[in-house]
Amino acid sequence: MHKVKRATLSLSILVVGGISALGCGTNANNSSTGVVTQIPAGSTCANGGVQISSSGKPTQTLCNGTAGSNGTNTLAITTQLQPGDTNCPTGGVKIDTGLDNGVGGGTANNGKLEAGEIVSTQYVCNGGTNAILATLLPPDGAAGTNILRVAGGTGTGGIGGNGGSADIEFDYGSFGGNLKVFRTGTADAGFTFPAATSGDLGLNPATVVGAKELTVQASNPPSPALAVGTLFLYGTSASGNLWVQDSAATSKLVTGLKVAAGATVTFDETNISPSRAFVAVPLSCQNSGKLTAKGTDLTQATGIRLRCADYFGAPGSSVNTMGADGSAVTPGLNGGDIDVEAVVGAFYNQGNFTANGGQGSAGGKAGQAVAFGQESVYNTGSFTAVGGAGLATGSKGGDGNAAMVHSGGGVHNSGNIDASAGKGKAYGGTAGLVTVKGGDVSGGVGDILNSGTLTSNGGDVDASCTSGCIAGNGNAVVVSTMGGGIANSASLRTLGGSSPAGTGGIGGALLVQSRDDAAYYNVYGALRNTVLAASMDASGGSGLAGGNAGSVSIRIKPRRAPNGQEIILNGFTTVDTEGGAGTLSGGNGGHIAMFQHTNFYNNLGPGGAVVNYADLTSQGGSASAGLGGRSGYVDLETQGRYYIPGPHAEQLLNFGVINANGGNGTTGGGTTDYVYMYGADGVTNTGAITARGGNATAGPGGSIGSDLVLVSDNGPCSNTGNIDVSGGNGTGAGQSGGFAYAKIAGGDAAILLAGMGTTNSGTLFANGGNGDATTGTGGNGGSVQLLSLSGRTNNTVAVPSGIAVKGGTGYTAGQRGVVKIDGQLVTPLWSN
Repeated sequence: MHKVKRATLSLSILVVGGISALGCGTNANNSSTGVVTQIPAGSTCANGGVQISSSGKPTQTLCNGTAGSNGTNTLAITTQLQPGDTNCPTGGVKIDTGLDNGVGGGTANNGKLEAGEIVSTQYVCNGGTNAILATLLPPDGAAGTNILRVAGGTGTGGIGGNGGSADIEFDYGSFGGNLKVFRTGTADAGFTFPAATSGDLGLNPATVVGAKELTVQASNPPSPALAVGTLFLYGTSASGNLWVQDSAATSKLVTGLKVAAGATVTFDETNISPSRAFVAVPLSCQNSGKLTAKGTDLTQATGIRLRCADYFGAPGSSVNTMGADGSAVTPGLNGGDIDVEAVVGAFYNQGNFTANGGQGSAGGKAGQAVAFGQESVYNTGSFTAVGGAGLATGSKGGDGNAAMVHSGGGVHNSGNIDASAGKGKAYGGTAGLVTVKGGDVSGGVGDILNSGTLTSNGGDVDASCTSGCIAGNGNAVVVSTMGGGIANSASLRTLGGSSPAGTGGIGGALLVQSRDDAAYYNVYGALRNTVLAASMDASGGSGLAGGNAGSVSIRIKPRRAPNGQEIILNGFTTVDTEGGAGTLSGGNGGHIAMFQHTNFYNNLGPGGAVVNYADLTSQGGSASAGLGGRSGYVDLETQGRYYIPGPHAEQLLNFGVINANGGNGTTGGGTTDYVYMYGADGVTNTGAITARGGNATAGPGGSIGSDLVLVSDNGPCSNTGNIDVSGGNGTGAGQSGGFAYAKIAGGDAAILLAGMGTTNSGTLFANGGNGDATTGTGGNGGSVQLLSLSGRTNNTVAVPSGIAVKGGTGYTAGQRGVVKIDGQLVTPLWSN
């Protein structure tokens, strides 16, 4: 759980906390910073304050004003530095920060940072381990249609599934990189397939035309001898080599294999359990035809493990170990494993790999479909490891299996990869793992460009099933690279299966990550951005009882070498972790987190901004005959204040609508969790935010379990969105309305806006819910607190209706709440 709440928000502490965030001492980037000392109330400052001392500068005194009086603004000036500058040889930005208080011969409160007022100077240089500053503006163009969805499945006759988690994070700091979710924009995941090459077939190549079965020989040369020119396999069960009968008494090792277009090569098994043909070729493998295998196991197709120096799969080629279909009375066979490895060079493939299970009375399980390239992977073909359908009454669909494309370097993929499970008459199969992985060797580094759909869905249950029907679960879909960037333009899906008369399946996990090689302590930073521009879905399946959602995790983990890399989601309209609707109860919403953690493994440095334009929904599911679900929390935060930031390094900007309401119900409305926005250098919100308790028609309205906070330690807080955190209504006979969150002590409130200059023009509602007018009780109103630490809060919302903390109506009315602005109780000014 991410509830860090980095700011310290009692009124007296916030002034010190906000300024002391400038830091102490001299840091690694030539930043001269100030030392802050708290001043108690007395002769120097009647209401207390702080003194700031800095080397070479006069000591500055900042006193707390009386309630409502003007204070002093914090200002910053940025100066672009050209390459060759003494402090930044590669160019960069100089950042001067100080207080507009007139120290050193300047003019106080004139909106200009003059020489004597400067407290701190920082140099943010291009390259190296310093921040790379990037725009916070969205791309041009029309809005996209992408959705990040981790919703609970609908429960048509019982409980709705719980929503899952959506985490978008820098795990160890970004050194200026931003986290950005935009409605516009795309991702460039295209690539040019390398021009065809012949590879290296060596001194003794073999070319196959027509149909050939390559048998395993017990001796080498074979005895009796085979016809001259015949290819055969010889070797241990784990390392069979390809040989050719060279003469009546001799044989030669085949150095390279070429399979002509239209040809079929069938490898006999070299390993019985599991049934698999292991074939090693010292140099290149060129496949323009079909590779398959033959063995003795009657329950599954024989697998293939082919190891070559490099692999070339031409358009129209295939590697096929699909299990044979059965019938309504005989099971489908399991697919065989496929493992094709380019152990020295690259994997170039434009053909299809198929390891599906066959359909039958019970669906066959898929085999694995795996490819590896030591240097790189270029793939346009499909990889399928899908379970077969179960056809008999009471049957289970076949499980999917692993479908993987890995490389020691980069991965360039446009082929669809599918490890979904088969459909069954009573039970859906479980999906297999899908991975696209770059830099997958010690010291490996590589980018991932993916435009192929990645799917790992659980199997559905046929509508003919009437009882005991359980859908299959999704599995993980992983896109991961070491020391590189990621561009993805195709959908990622891991859905739970559906079961109309039973239980929906559980969604799987979607993981997209770029990291460095921390395990070996090599300095391989994730030096490029992660850019995603396609829908992602890990939702639970529908059923009488809805399946729980899985999770989505998008992260950059540069423990040793952060360098301003960014996480960018383009074309996304919605992030949805809502609980599924149900009858007996609604599912709980999952959480949404956009987070910048502090880097503890390199020099402590600035994070970046968190910018969101998408609508965020974590509401609880509704219940038609029971209790509404609880909402999930929404937490958007820049990193803590450990370093002087860049010009916009640690702002929190939200332009999306946020819905964190409790679900509506009959026996009770759902409660809500918190909404929290923290920006070290400023927080801005323009979107409407609702975190209301759910309404109930025959029970109590939902109460508000926590607070809604917009806060900045060292920058302004600006809100123009309408905010509503009221309790839910309880309309049934004798029922009560829900309570709004009421705590007001220190830096806490149902709605809290705080920063170094706070402005608000949005309506702020923290009302108690209404209860039954005959015998019910209205819920108590909550609290609203606005704090500004560099002058008077500028609150322009209309009086008296713009802020409401009313108690709910009922036979017994609820108590009104509290409104506090800049330390003063001003409740009577507002509607109540």
